[in-house]
Amino acid sequence: MPSVEKLMEKVVELTFERDNALLHVRLNQLLQKGLDAILSSDTLEDTFSKFFGVMAEGVKFDSAVLLRLESGHFTLIASQNASDWPQQADLGCDTLAAALSGRHAVPVFNLLLLPEWGPHIIHWWPQIHSALFQRIHTRDQQFLLILGSGSVAAFGPSEEKIVGQFISFVASTIASVENKKLYMVSQSLKERQQRIEQSLLQSEKMASLGQLAAGVAHELNNPIGYLLSNIHMFQTYLTIFKSLLHNYQLLCEEHQSEQVKLQARQQINALYQKENVAFLLEDSDTLIADSVEGAIRVRDIVQSLRRFSHPDTDQIELVNLNDSIESTIKIISGEIKHSLLLKKQLFPDALYVMGKSNQISQVFLNLMMNARQAITHDHGELVISSGILGEEAWVALEDNGTGIAPQHMSRLFEPFFTTKDVGKGTGLGLSLCHSIMLQHSGRIEVQSELGVFSRFTLYFPLSHPA
Repeated sequence: MPSVEKLMEKVVELTFERDNALLHVRLNQLLQKGLDAILSSDTLEDTFSKFFGVMAEGVKFDSAVLLRLESGHFTLIASQNASDWPQQADLGCDTLAAALSGRHAVPVFNLLLLPEWGPHIIHWWPQIHSALFQRIHTRDQQFLLILGSGSVAAFGPSEEKIVGQFISFVASTIASVENKKLYMVSQSLKERQQRIEQSLLQSEKMASLGQLAAGVAHELNNPIGYLLSNIHMFQTYLTIFKSLLHNYQLLCEEHQSEQVKLQARQQINALYQKENVAFLLEDSDTLIADSVEGAIRVRDIVQSLRRFSHPDTDQIELVNLNDSIESTIKIISGEIKHSLLLKKQLFPDALYVMGKSNQISQVFLNLMMNARQAITHDHGELVISSGILGEEAWVALEDNGTGIAPQHMSRLFEPFFTTKDVGKGTGLGLSLCHSIMLQHSGRIEVQSELGVFSRFTLYFPLSHPA
């Protein structure tokens, strides 16, 4: 008989362990589904809408609300089957806090017996008779989860235990969703900042081109002018060449009469006596070569302008700094060639960096224009040099202009800071240069002596073509 009793005890013990094991399996399944709810949701409301559905598989309830405790009232965060709940509710916060003090969960068998809540509950939850109150703590906030049932005494110790197992996960859920929300807001702000910076950069480009318009027009006008002159002169030469060719053709045609051939010889002799044909042939080669050079000059200027003025894209490419310098000089040459002497001391080989060609050209153009504006005397000089230092490529622009006052050095890259007269500067040029260099993982170093010189040195991470 004792053996039977021991066997029965063992059966009870195993049954209890089995039930606990099944409960843990069920809880783990519910937690996994809860995690899936978090990963597939973007808002706190959407997350808990799915989360309530997951909890319903472990605890039977008819309605649920999630409230956040604020000063003197609760704010509704999420709900299920509780459409009449107000956005804010005074549920006797102090009384409720005292009731939950030292406990995580409080089951209420009959809500109508609560004197402070009766009228509110009848109005908000007319079909609910019992509830389970679950306190939730996060790092800096307090929440209250209320599960409601249409039955009296629907929540007992087992439901309290299951919901209690969810508490840490619910708190983590709230924190995760809030962090995700903050991350999304942060990303939105970053995208907005990028759009603003792109807009400012494009505006600065257009402003720069506006200041350079007269110089660029002059640079285009010169080659176009001698192109037209050369073409007009070559048209005159071509008339003489066509006349000579026509008469030589008559001499070569056997069916022509001797009289026609005699007239052709006379006209050829007359043209040779009147025109220096040998010089015209030699000068034609010069006219064509000069015209080709002028056309290439116009093409290079137009291509440089197109590349510079085109809106930036997100494409990162291999950029040769020396080519970018030369391209920028073609744009600004009309502006600077009459006001300063430009000297180039560029690295003999290509200097490759990874970046956006338009933005790098914008930095060079802004610094060249600043150098030109800083030179107010008639012996101005701008030296542009480049080279390699360790794993960095550098470009330096040094002018012998007015220099920078010591008290202004620390503010050079502040947006809208300028020492120029009103209407002559936006204060965005150096700020954009600094921003672009940071985006290219580079930096700017400035050296200056008031009234003597200014030197801006740009450092880029060096890249090697594959």
